[in-house]
Order: sequence, then structure tokens, then C-alpha cells
Amino acid sequence: MKRIRLAPFDLSLAVFGASAWLGLAVVYDRGLGQRTWIALLGMLILYGLVSRVAVSDRHWDEFSVLLAGLGALAAFYFITQAGHIAYDEKIGAIDRVVKWVSSILPAFPIWKPVPNSLATFLESILFLTAGLALLQERPGRRILGWAAVGLLSVAILFSASRGAWLGVLGAALLWAAVHWKPARWLALLAGLGALGMVLFVLIRGDIHALAEIPVAGNLAGALFIRPDRLQVYSHSLALLAEQPFSGIGLGNAFSRVYSSYELLLDVPFLGYSHNLLLEVGLQQGLLGAAAFVWLVAALYTSLLRYPAFKSDLRFQAACAGLTATLLHGLSDARQYPSLWTWLPFFYLLGLCAARLLHARPLSRPRLGWLLPGIATAVLVGGVLANSWPPAAAWNANQAALLQTRADLDETLTPDLRSAMRSESEGLFQRALRQDPGSTPINRRYGLLLLAESRFSEAIPHLEIAWRAAPNHIGGRKGLGLAYLWSGDLDRAQAVLGGMPEIIEELQGLAWREYNDLYHYQTALYAYRLLDRLVPDQSDTREMIRILQNKLGEP
Repeated sequence: MKRIRLAPFDLSLAVFGASAWLGLAVVYDRGLGQRTWIALLGMLILYGLVSRVAVSDRHWDEFSVLLAGLGALAAFYFITQAGHIAYDEKIGAIDRVVKWVSSILPAFPIWKPVPNSLATFLESILFLTAGLALLQERPGRRILGWAAVGLLSVAILFSASRGAWLGVLGAALLWAAVHWKPARWLALLAGLGALGMVLFVLIRGDIHALAEIPVAGNLAGALFIRPDRLQVYSHSLALLAEQPFSGIGLGNAFSRVYSSYELLLDVPFLGYSHNLLLEVGLQQGLLGAAAFVWLVAALYTSLLRYPAFKSDLRFQAACAGLTATLLHGLSDARQYPSLWTWLPFFYLLGLCAARLLHARPLSRPRLGWLLPGIATAVLVGGVLANSWPPAAAWNANQAALLQTRADLDETLTPDLRSAMRSESEGLFQRALRQDPGSTPINRRYGLLLLAESRFSEAIPHLEIAWRAAPNHIGGRKGLGLAYLWSGDLDRAQAVLGGMPEIIEELQGLAWREYNDLYHYQTALYAYRLLDRLVPDQSDTREMIRILQNKLGEP
């Protein structure tokens, strides 16, 4: 019987697919995750097809030409049509060139891709196409290959995606380092510089500190300041700490869940977490994040185990393309909101797997599981250490899932919604008996009590969370509102004062309490707080007078 050979990525991708199915099972509305599940399943099938069929050089090149051609077509469309599509301006000089190019070409804007998504799609194909061009011996094919590389490069430039630029530059430098010794030193210096910037920002505690670093700081600032990535990452990690095992579920759930519990907003804010590993963890849970880390570690471990790596341009090109995507994934994660951008990632993984299956058995088999195992163990161990004791974290995870569904699933009946909140409360209480001082558990339980207008019960839990994480927006705002609705204006002012855009939010809340809910007492509290935060406003004073009359106050 013929022995079945597995590629180094097969098992991790199988687990990745299983985690996507589990993510679909836990999301508060399965309709949000069905497209993502179908897309990921299709990508896994595509990986299996490419990895098993493209094992010979001829078949590998044929599959690569298909992807390169698709990328070149997408690049040509974007270059010629971007100026005809109403994109927001990002970089003035590039925008002017884009509009000039489109002005001399006919308009047929049948598709409007998000520029960052298109850059994510093209960045890995760029390196595959460069590899094909280098392999060509016939001048005509070589010219065609480099023309395609030029198209892809211009499209990525026109996208104004700084994250894609960073990914392409980093991957190009690392590919050059394989063949050119000075590039190795340059790559090392670039890595140390990036690490230094990360430490500098963490020490300063302010992402805007990047502006103080000459040249490199300006580029990094453009990547991470809009939106404030440090705030997005910290609040996304806080959301993961509240649901460390399951995440929030597959699909487009992030915007409402993130806004509801991390920002305490009634309207969606951000669509995704802007980091690929974070987004995998949020959508597919700890199992998905572990599988992704194993996959990435297995990819780079295969470089050490593949004897022909330094002479195999095909394998190098595919790895460089994947590296560009992973580097871009440090500052963005367009794969989930734009599911079609997953295609080059899984396609190139299949091409890498095909080269490894085509080769003789890889050297150092122990290394093949040791390094990915260590990387995965570090991730899982870090999550467990942050969630200790795990029994409390598990109960809180289940409670948060129930809380989310009770709050956001619009198909629930009032009785079922109430029953879910009661079950969620019981699980939160059990978790707090196991870990009374937990910041994420106290915060989410406090927000549940706040939503039920049990302000005096919510305050102690929200105080614990705020003392431990004073910069968490949802925790701080929740505590301030609990003080406000219970009539403690002094402490409400101390907590809420100085928060960005809090005046506009309080004005909206005050009007809702008065005009929509007819809660005149709490509306009066809100207007009195507004009068303290922004004194001498005639509209505020008039509302205070109206409410005092309604309540019979002097």
C-alpha cells in the first residue's frame, strides 16, 4: 500500500478549518459567519488541489502563471479605473497621478475594491510573478513577466497601502538576504530598529510618540496612528481576555461586539482588529490562533529543512510572497472583511507544499514539529497564564457568549433574552467565586448589571476593573455612567471628565432618557453633569429647568 505523504502545513490547516467551524457555532448570529466559513472551506480545498497537483516543475509553473495572470488583470483594472472611482484621498502626489492616468483612459468601473484589500491580494502575487520572470529563458516571456511585475508594483503603489508597502519592502529585503550578504546585515538592522520602536512606544504608552523618531517614525506613524492602532490592539486584546477560548465568533461580529463591550457605544465603530493574528484569535478562538501560529512556524521551519532552498527560485518566490502578506498582517487584516484576499495566501501555501512534496524527504524531521510546537506552546501558555485559573476563564467565556447573544441577537424573544441573561449572570458569579479580582470578568459582569439598571451592584465590579485598567474606554465609561445614573455626580464627573467625545455622548444619552424613555430623574442627572463639564450652556440650563418642573423640584 502506497504511503500517504503529508505536507508540513496539512495538519495545521485542518485544525484551522475546524476552528472556523467552531467559530461559526459560537457567533451570536450564524448568518454573520456563513460566508466566511464557506470561503475558508473553499480556500482549504484550493490548497489541497494546488499542493497535490502542482508537484512537477511544469505543473507548478502552470498554476503559478494562472495566479500571476489573475493578479496582473486585477492590477491593470485598478491602475486604469482607480481615478474613476470615488476613493478617499490618502497621499496627494499619488492621488494626482492616479487621476491623471484615469483621465486618458476609458471608464468601466464595474468593481470597487477597497485599496488596502487589493494591495493585500497583489502583494504576494508580486513575488510569485518576479520568481516566474527570473526563471524564464526566452526573452519574450521574460519581458512579459517583468511587465506583469511592473503592473503589480504600480497597482500596489497606487493603493497607498502603507502596510502593503512595508510588507513588500520587508519581504524583498529578506529574499535579497538569501543571496546577498549585505542585505542580511540590513535586514538585521531593520529588525532591531522595528523592535526598538515597539519598545519606545510601549515605554511612552502613546502611539503618537512615533512622530518623535526621524524618518522611520513618520512611516510607522502613518501605519499605526490612524486609527490609533495601540488603542485598537489593547482593546481587542481585552476582548480576547474576556473570551479567551472561543473568541467572539466567525464573520462580521467584531464591529458590534467591540463597540458594545470595549467602547460602550450603541453603534458599530471598527470592522476588524487591524492585526491578522488578533483577528484569527477573535474569529476562530484559541484553537484557530494556535493553528495559525503552528502554520507560520512550520512554513519558516521548512526553509531550514528543505535542502534545495537556496537554489529553488520557485520555493523562494512563494515564501517571499507569503512573508509580504504576514508582514502586512502586523498592521492590517483585510482577509476577513474582504474574503477574496485569502486566495493568494492559500494558493501560495499550496505551491510551497507542492515543492516540499516534490522534494526528497526533508532533513531533520524532529525540527519539523519541535519549532512549531514551541511557538504554539508559547502562545497557548501565554493565554492560559493570562487567563488563570482556567476554570474561571472558561465560565466567564461562556457567560460572555450568552451576554453577547442576549444583547445583540435581534431574533430572540423577550423571555429567551431574559433567560440568557440570567444564565450568563450565574456563570459570571461562579467565575468570580473562582477568581474574585479578575479584571475582564468584573468588567463584563459590571456591564451586564449596568445594562439591567442595577447600578449599585455594578459599581463595585466596575471599580475593580477600572483600577486595574484605567485606560480601558468601556470600563471607564461604564463606571462613570453607573455613578451618573445612581445620582453620584461628583464621582461621575471625576471618571467621565476629559474622555474624548464624552460631551456628545452624554448629550445623546440625556435626550434619550428624556425624550425616548421618559426617565426624567436620570435625564436630570445627565443634564446636571453636562452643566458641570460644559458650564453656562443655555440649552442645558433650559433642559434642567424643564426636568425640575416635571419632577416638582425647586
